[in-house]
Amino acid sequence: SWHKSARRWKGQYTDANGKCRSIGLFDTQEAAAHAVNAAIRRAGLEGRRKTNPVDADGRVVPRA
Repeated sequence: SWHKSARRWKGQYTDANGKCRSIGLFDTQEAAAHAVNAAIRRAGLEGRRKTNPVDADGRVVPRA
């Protein structure tokens, strides 16, 4: 999501206990999406959480 006061993209996800976990602030939306996807995989929540689709070049694919 966009962090208005910092004017940067904020990466966060909800863990298995329902607690919101913040990852950090990023310059691009794609960097934030990659960090969120990696954090979800590290937490073992990949099957239970939606991850952002990424194309072959590593860019986030817009949702239909």
